[in-house]
Amino acid sequence: MRALLAPILRFLDSVEERFDASETARSESARRFRRVVGMGVMLAAVLVGGWRAIASGAVSPFVVLMLFIGFAIYQNQVGRFLRDWSPVALMFLIYGIALELVEVVSMPIWYSPQADADRVIGLGNVPSVALQGWLDAGHNQPLAVLSALAYMSHFFVPVMFGFYVWYWRRGVGFNALMWTYITVSFMAAVVYVLLPAAPPWMAAEQGSIPPVVDVIKDGLQIIGFDTLARLKGDTSALYLTAAAFPSIHAAFPTIGVLVVRRYRMPRWVQSVLIAHLCVIWFTIVYTGEHYVIDIAGGVVFALIAWWIVQTVGARIVAPAAPVEVPAAAVPAPAGEARQAA
Repeated sequence: MRALLAPILRFLDSVEERFDASETARSESARRFRRVVGMGVMLAAVLVGGWRAIASGAVSPFVVLMLFIGFAIYQNQVGRFLRDWSPVALMFLIYGIALELVEVVSMPIWYSPQADADRVIGLGNVPSVALQGWLDAGHNQPLAVLSALAYMSHFFVPVMFGFYVWYWRRGVGFNALMWTYITVSFMAAVVYVLLPAAPPWMAAEQGSIPPVVDVIKDGLQIIGFDTLARLKGDTSALYLTAAAFPSIHAAFPTIGVLVVRRYRMPRWVQSVLIAHLCVIWFTIVYTGEHYVIDIAGGVVFALIAWWIVQTVGARIVAPAAPVEVPAAAVPAPAGEARQAA
């Protein structure tokens, strides 16, 4: 494995050396140029984000990533950024491939097993349906807004936490975080293609479970994100609708908590990520986006991905075992050779 990855790692290291550590990169003129470019990229990110929010009622996580790139350029760390964040593109590639394969393979969508499992968990009731009844979904506008914002935070918090680990924690735990994200995304994509599973709202449309209010769409409309509201539930849109099991919304926060615990990050960071995990888990069940069994699947997949990365990663970075050379093959020092003669 080390031999396979060595050329890639050397290339990525050379990118950092060329952009950040070379004599040209450290010159005063390069420093001034970087600051102008970095400020320009960050300003462009703000303008693009503002325009998208006004024109389409949505803010993309790519805008946040663009801000981070501008900051990295300003700080003369663009080479390190490219080296460390390049694997993130792999997550989007995996998702894109899964999207295409779902169209090509076109496997039948599963509705009943996860609903039956949740009825067992809910003692005869589907938890999503029960929660919506208890909390008056459809009329509880404040909770609809909070639910929509919490649901969207899934697309921003992993990127923001990754940048925190990369910059303020000097990269300690960053590779474990990103490669676990990638591993769990790949594992989940395989299931999405071969065993597509309907979320509760889709099952309700098919009559498999009692009606479920589309809380996310209601919340998006209330806060003016009309474009996202129209795309919500559109099977022709560029997202996987039958990708409920395992829940990536449950897996990503679990991975974040594993990283902060494993690398002993500040207590406030642990508290924020644990609170975010609880909010996300509640939101995806209450809004009918996932079953409880989907959350359990997401946690299991996250733990398996974490184990794979920790085990394989340790083998990759571990130093090679020393080669044992027979004593007779080792030449004696010159003094000893003369004495022997």
